[in-house]
Amino acid sequence: EKFTPNTSQKIKHSPQIHTAIYFHKYSFQSQCLLGIFENLSVTMAETKLGKRKSTTDIALPVPIGVTSFHEHRVVEADTAYTQHTGGVRTLSTAKLSQIVEDACVQSIAHLLEEGYGTAGCAVNMRHRAPMAVGTTVQLEVSVKTVRRKQITFEFQAVDAEEQTKLVAIGTHQRVYMKVEEMAASLRKKRVDPRSAEIKEGLEGMSVHYVDERDVGSIASTPSTPKDDFEGVQAVTTSTLMTWAEEAAIAALEEYLPPGKTTVGGETSVCHMKPTPKGMTVTCTAKLREVNGKKLLFDVTGEDRQEKVLQGTHLRFLVDKEVFESSAQRGSTSGM
Repeated sequence: EKFTPNTSQKIKHSPQIHTAIYFHKYSFQSQCLLGIFENLSVTMAETKLGKRKSTTDIALPVPIGVTSFHEHRVVEADTAYTQHTGGVRTLSTAKLSQIVEDACVQSIAHLLEEGYGTAGCAVNMRHRAPMAVGTTVQLEVSVKTVRRKQITFEFQAVDAEEQTKLVAIGTHQRVYMKVEEMAASLRKKRVDPRSAEIKEGLEGMSVHYVDERDVGSIASTPSTPKDDFEGVQAVTTSTLMTWAEEAAIAALEEYLPPGKTTVGGETSVCHMKPTPKGMTVTCTAKLREVNGKKLLFDVTGEDRQEKVLQGTHLRFLVDKEVFESSAQRGSTSGM
């Protein structure tokens, strides 16, 4: 229909449709017309590019504005507090975002029942008030927009016992598609074990926060003050060796043939510098040499200031069942 706008904007569409229309932002007819042009433009563009091949391109009927309510009682594990790093015993922002994500998934559970999968792709949250252990967060989640393969949620979290206390507010976006499509997308990133090859250059990494379990005393006497004793504790060599071994195992994880595993055979490292509690150590392993079943790695460890470990680690490629049964027979015969 023909209409005359009061306030106009010029909207340019894709090159596939060389046209522009004027519309009033409050005119229902003009918005409908704009939607027709937008959909037609996208359809023509994707058809030309050969992308519009799946029926999942069409948005599912998730009602805009549908609202659901959820509650979560805060426990110790939900806080960011740790004995060594400090922090406070209140609900962490990371945990709150997980609660939001879980609530959004629950609100569209019918998609999962219809063979669809969903994954988070964006979150924008303002954490405004603390929630102590033992309190309950009440979350209101509503569907804001639904577009092809993407749903945007609005959420608001309040204290269940004090409704005027706004805990957090924001938006969360999720994509959805058929489970088989998601699986195919993940398979592209994975290494196919049937064609995997263990070869020089493979790298692995292990990252650890140094806490009380990882340290030992460098030197002390009965007369050493407690504060000084605490100050001379550093990560042990055996702990660094363990982390270096983890890095080597990680390097091979995707490349092991079916039924195969690796076992450690030899480690030769130099523990060069001390690392105190509270720091993070990153160990890396790079496969230097493959000689039959022998796999030789160069390993290093670094904290945030310097290199603390360097050396080599040798592993052997073995048949998992044969090795385990052999070890079991050995332990039985020794009893």
